[in-house]
Amino acid sequence: ALQALVDTYKSVRLPSNLTIRLTGSVSIDPNKCKMFDGGNSTFIIDGDFSAFSIAGSLTSSMTANPGTLSAKIKESEAEFKIINCKIRSSGGSSGTGVSLSGVFKAVVAGCYLHELKNGISIANQCRDILIAENSIYGCASYGIYVQSTTNLHQFNVVGNFISYCYYCIYLYQP
Repeated sequence: ALQALVDTYKSVRLPSNLTIRLTGSVSIDPNKCKMFDGGNSTFIIDGDFSAFSIAGSLTSSMTANPGTLSAKIKESEAEFKIINCKIRSSGGSSGTGVSLSGVFKAVVAGCYLHELKNGISIANQCRDILIAENSIYGCASYGIYVQSTTNLHQFNVVGNFISYCYYCIYLYQP
């Protein structure tokens, strides 16, 4: 049902304080859905997958320079937001809260990501990401994991509580 919502509506706002068990990742295309507001609902991951997987269409030939970005990306994909989600795993140490890949100007804010494998995972070409005012707690691996495949530009992490994770923030450096 959540997948159908994000595939159909530009803005999804859930009622407050639901509890939703996920048996697979909710894949969000920022061309179709610009904002997902969880309404402070709790999403429980049953398995080792990302609760929310946001995949844009940035490629390695694109930079943050406006001249290298298509109008589609600048106008249709920019400024995706995922906010107000409480995400945890049913087993206490599996899954990822939010995965970002190929995104432009994506925002993850006001989320409570706890007792997961990774809180937030970032991969591939990503530009102008804001991760703000989240509580990332008790992750078995990483609070914020920037994968080795990531080509990241303008990455702002501000006002987050990241604690009791095995590693708070991991940035791959070759």
